[in-house]
Amino acid sequence: MTLNYPKEFVWPTRGGERLRDSMPRVFDFTRSRWGHALHASTFSQIRRKNPLDSLVDRFKGVHRFSVMVHCSPTPINGDTVIWKGNRGVVQATIYDVDWCRDPDDMYTLFVTDLKAATPAQISA
Repeated sequence: MTLNYPKEFVWPTRGGERLRDSMPRVFDFTRSRWGHALHASTFSQIRRKNPLDSLVDRFKGVHRFSVMVHCSPTPINGDTVIWKGNRGVVQATIYDVDWCRDPDDMYTLFVTDLKAATPAQISA
C-alpha cells in the first residue's frame, strides 16, 4: 500500500532536513507500564567482530550494549534512553535500531555513551 500525498504536501523542514529527524527524543524506562518496557534480561555487551574496531573502541573508552525494548513511537538513531539500574538512573544514546517482526512495537536498541542521568532529564 502506498500513500499518495497531494502534490502541494511538503514535509516540515528545518535547515533542509525533515523536522522529526532534527529533534531527538528521550525514552524514559524508569517506570514500566503497559506497552512500554525495557527487557533487562536481554541487556548485553556487544563484542565487535573486527579486532581493529574493538581496539579503537577500547582506546576511545566506548562501550556498546544492546537491549530489547517494547515502546511506541519508533526510536531512531540519536535518541536517548533512560532506565533505572542497580547503581542508579542511567542514560545512553541510540546508535542503531533493529526492528522485531512480531510484535511490531518491539525493538533491539544498540546504545553507547552510558552515563548517569540528571534529575531534569528524569522528570521531563
